[in-house]
Amino acid sequence: RSYASVGALLARDALSRQPFLYALGMGGSERPLAKMLKALGFNLTTIPFYFRVVHPRTFLLEMEALRDVRWRAFLMNLAAATGTGWLAMKSVQGIAILHGRPRDFVAEEIAEFSEWADELWNQAKGTVSLAAVRDANTLRLLYSAYLSRTRRLRVSRNGVAIGWAIVGERRKDPKFGRMRVGSIVDCWASPENAAAVVRAATQALEKDGVDLIVSNQSHHVWCRAFERGGFLKGPSNFIYAASSKLTELLQ
Repeated sequence: RSYASVGALLARDALSRQPFLYALGMGGSERPLAKMLKALGFNLTTIPFYFRVVHPRTFLLEMEALRDVRWRAFLMNLAAATGTGWLAMKSVQGIAILHGRPRDFVAEEIAEFSEWADELWNQAKGTVSLAAVRDANTLRLLYSAYLSRTRRLRVSRNGVAIGWAIVGERRKDPKFGRMRVGSIVDCWASPENAAAVVRAATQALEKDGVDLIVSNQSHHVWCRAFERGGFLKGPSNFIYAASSKLTELLQ
């Protein structure tokens, strides 16, 4: 407690140097960092969390975050044993894609990003109000071939790149039990191709044998693409905190 003020002093110093600051993640709005930023005038927004259950029975038996109450764990065991859980989850996730899945695309794993990623960045960057730079040079730095836990996917149609996705398997977490959890870490495309990129990333992770796929998304186009891809919306602890100056700029 002797040093409780250090964090606020560092944040104020950072703001004096660069007023357009933001923070992302933080584990929820009730965490100490999020509370401190709110006290400093930051605007806090919850980033939607999406998930898709690939193997319902494994999910019901291993999702420890939902099995912390005895009666709920009993019902999940019952649903797994009788098959009703499998039927319910497949039905709910399937309703979202009754209108048809995107077709006519090809996904391939690539070693690194090149000039085609620059074209995609320039084509789509005008459709968003705020984004981290996603040109080829930046992507080579962020997602290099040396990162063993992530894979780079190029999505094409008729030989022309229409988007890309970064997918990977998350580290083990007690709340997920023994499940293998895949993550769509990052993705990019023009709005009309977002659904195809989500589908390509989903297929890649399903082929890897994961039990659950998760992703956080903020842009309405991508949120809709995930929903149409059979993803469900769950409670989120992923927070976006924007400084007052940045909030004013975005508004």
